[in-house]
Amino acid sequence: MPFLLLALLAAAVESLPLFEINTAPPAASKPTPAPQSLHTPMIASGFYEGLYYRTGIDISALASRTEAQICDEKQACGVGRTVFVNKSSRGSIENIHLLHAKTVDFALVQSNVAYMAQNGKGLFEKEGVFEDLQAVASLYPEVLQTVVHADSAIKSWADVAGKRVALGSDFSGAQIVAKDVLNALALPPEQITLNFQPIKKSIEAFKKKEIDVLIVLSGVPNPLLQQLETEKPIRFLTLPNTISNQLGSANTYYKTVTLPLHYYHSISDEINTIAVQALLVTRKDVDETMVYQLTRALWEPNNRPTWFVSAIYNAYQINNSLDAIGIPLHRGAKKYYDQIGKRF
Repeated sequence: MPFLLLALLAAAVESLPLFEINTAPPAASKPTPAPQSLHTPMIASGFYEGLYYRTGIDISALASRTEAQICDEKQACGVGRTVFVNKSSRGSIENIHLLHAKTVDFALVQSNVAYMAQNGKGLFEKEGVFEDLQAVASLYPEVLQTVVHADSAIKSWADVAGKRVALGSDFSGAQIVAKDVLNALALPPEQITLNFQPIKKSIEAFKKKEIDVLIVLSGVPNPLLQQLETEKPIRFLTLPNTISNQLGSANTYYKTVTLPLHYYHSISDEINTIAVQALLVTRKDVDETMVYQLTRALWEPNNRPTWFVSAIYNAYQINNSLDAIGIPLHRGAKKYYDQIGKRF
């Protein structure tokens, strides 16, 4: 009996289905894709409260998009997954140095300063050429604005000899234009007491009458000059036509302009002066797609609110987008201009 029972059990076991044991390692589960990181390129602009700094804020607000989608439902476009960071600086000359050192990828620079840096001329003669400096867009005219006290005996530029003149910071481009004007007027520096400090400090010194002539190069209106004329009576000096024409003929980046009457209440007559252009510049090695999308964000009509266009005189006009650019155009920017039929 025991043997018969064992035999029956063995037969039953043999008839059971076999179960295969899987000894292979478990299949790896698909990882959850990590969110794409944001790019944070920097724009070197200007000192806090200045017009360059404000321009850097405007461009950042216009072109930054945290989403991968480049355009929204209103077809306002920016640079996907990119937030532009506005970096304060002391002006055009420092901005060139920051861009060359690759501390920033974009910068606001006067057109004359950009030309000198790219060609190793003027202040950049010892540093050599900045061959990789390239342009994205011409934004607005930077106008030479020369201010004196309303009760001053200075009635024209010819009266500036022997006076205390504020030319702006050592690292801004205003001093370059001011010195060109003084040279054209045959007013050598030794005949003038020159003051080099940021515009806010210059204005404070002007209000205390420690400065006789305040020279500012910026877009119009300059908010600091608007504030100054609410506190002190001032006058604007006009530049002789012979001088503005002479400078314009000798340098492609200078043009003769007239200060608009309605931006400053201290102006009642036309003020003749000169201007350069405020440029947005970059380096040759900066990503083509980023520059293309940034350029499009600047100029697409659906992307430019009224406040952006009207805040500064003759600013952000597509017809002027290539004005006074005396350096090569970045390939990303050129791609956009070619698409809209604007040739460089």
